[in-house]
Order: sequence, then structure tokens, then C-alpha cells
Amino acid sequence: MMLFSVYAVLIFLSIGPAFLTRFLIKGDYNFTLHHSVYEF
Repeated sequence: MMLFSVYAVLIFLSIGPAFLTRFLIKGDYNFTLHHSVYEF
């Protein structure tokens, strides 16, 4: 279980910044905020 959580954190850290940079470049601030509220 600990190993799974470690992998989950690594995947999140590797995927998170990519999504953030993609949305920042697109400039869809309102969409990302609105989407993230319902996602999480």
C-alpha cells in the first residue's frame, strides 16, 4: 500500500505541472478553476 501511494505521488508530481503549464499557456484561468472545483 505504501508503494502504491509513492507511485501515485510520483505520477501526480509528473502530470500536475504539465497540466498547469498547458492551461497557463492557453490562459483558460476561469475554465481551470471551475473545472478543478468539480474535479476535486
